[in-house]
This record gives sequence, C-alpha cells and structure tokens, in this order.
Amino acid sequence: MKPDLNRIEISNGGRRAVFVKTERGWAPDWFYEGDRRMLRFKDHEWLSVGHEHPAFASDAAKTRGGYVFSGALLYGKTAVKWEVRVTTDKVTGGFAVEASFTPAKTIELMEAFASFETPYEYDGTERVTTVIGQNPITQWKGKQKVSPDQWMHPFWSYNRAECVHLTGMCNAPLVCQGLQNADGGNARHTSLVGDWNVCRCHDAFVTPTRTVDAAAGDWGENKKAQLRGYKFIVGAVNWSSSMAQDPNVMYKAGVRQRQRVFVSFSGSVPGGSFDQQLLAAWQRAAACDMPADGRVPG
Repeated sequence: MKPDLNRIEISNGGRRAVFVKTERGWAPDWFYEGDRRMLRFKDHEWLSVGHEHPAFASDAAKTRGGYVFSGALLYGKTAVKWEVRVTTDKVTGGFAVEASFTPAKTIELMEAFASFETPYEYDGTERVTTVIGQNPITQWKGKQKVSPDQWMHPFWSYNRAECVHLTGMCNAPLVCQGLQNADGGNARHTSLVGDWNVCRCHDAFVTPTRTVDAAAGDWGENKKAQLRGYKFIVGAVNWSSSMAQDPNVMYKAGVRQRQRVFVSFSGSVPGGSFDQQLLAAWQRAAACDMPADGRVPG
C-alpha cells in the first residue's frame, strides 16, 4: 500500500492524532481512540493569535515522536511566525502539544495559544464531572448543579452557567473531566496537564461550547439548538475565561512565546475510577518538574 501523502497520523497505542493536507495547507483533523473521534483543536484551528486563528499550516516536518506544523500570519500589520509541535507522550499514553508564536513587533492580545474541544455530541442533559487545579469537584446532571456554587464575578463574566473556572492563576496545572449522556452512554474521559515550566499563563478553564444544529449542517452558533461539546483551555490566554476584565497581554517583539500541554482521553474511566484519572494527571504534572535523572536533591 502506498503511503498517503495527504495525511499524517501520529499513533500512541490505540490513540491517534490525525492531520490532513488540503489545497490551503495542513489542517488538524481529530484525536482518535480507535476510530472514534475524541478531541480536536478548537474549530480545527491550530492556535489563536488574538483574532487570528490559523487553520492551515504551510509546512509539516517530522520530528522525534511526531511532527512540527508551522506557518505565518499578519496580526494587523505585524508579521507573526507560529508553529505547533505534536508528539507522543509515553507517560499518559496521549500526546504532548506545544504551540508557539514569535511576533516581529510587540503586540497586545486578548487570546493566545491552542485550546481543545470534544465533538458536539451532547444535548444539554449530559452528566459532567470536572476537576481543575486544586478546586473541588464540579458536577452537573443536565441543568441541575450537584456540587456547591463557584464564585462568579458580579459585573463582568462571559461564562456559561456550567463553566468550571479558577479565580486566579494556579500552581496545579491539571484538568480532568468525565462526560457522558444521561443514560450513561457516549462517555469521554479527558485529561489535560499544562507544563508550567513552559506556559506563562497559569490558568485552566472548562466550558460547554456554543450550541449547534448539526442535523441542518449548520455549525454556527444556534442558541435554539442543544447539541454541544466541551472546550478546554489550559496554559492559554482567553477572554472567555477572564473573571475580572479582558486579559490584555503584551507580547514582546522577537520573543518566542510558548504553551505546552499534555492531552489524554479514553472512552472508559482511566484506571477504573475518577480517582485514578486524577492520580495519573497529578503524576504527569509532577513529571514536568522531576530532574532528568529522576533524583530529587536532598
């Protein structure tokens, strides 16, 4: 069988990260478990540089354990080079994703780096259990919130009711979610761990996506429809997760800005319990800070 020159697959056991070549360049497809779609770069876009969301990379280069996809864009009149590196991660059985960009001039952004989302397959009655950072568990059963209320800013908040957020930067760079239909079907268990040695924005945020009417072939916002997924933002700047004001951040000319996260996913509970899913995420976060030789100075 001849290799498909218009398709790149990075495999890690039964999980795959798939990318396709189009006339406009390389585009992210999905992260799969077997043949099942589990997660994607939000809206199939590589990353955000403010309001610019490149969906196509001009180049793809093989690297150890995966590929580096790269391109360039204009933010206003400022040239910005960007790249996204996707490699296998032995610790989680998932993938390491490193997004970076370098502006030619200093720029101010309200949104930056990569975020991720599940397929839009949930109708608003789903059961969702989420932990971010060291916050207590947040759980929803459809529109009913089972866990205690989170603090919400009284005057400035773009968030949907079921979002899970922090009230400030955190030192625990993890997100764990268990998601399933009301009848227990269509389960997805997703974990994201940020490498806080790389990310400068130490934030984590989970929210339902916009609702869409997939049956009509219209994937734009449709507030009368119910079909939706869940979006994950870890180590990224995003106006929707701002709790006090728009997060205007200055990025210095000629300095490479980076985000590094580890994504893993499963159709069943990893290790058989949510506790084991949390433990695995904590272990991956700890591994980011372990010395290369494994020896912790006394």
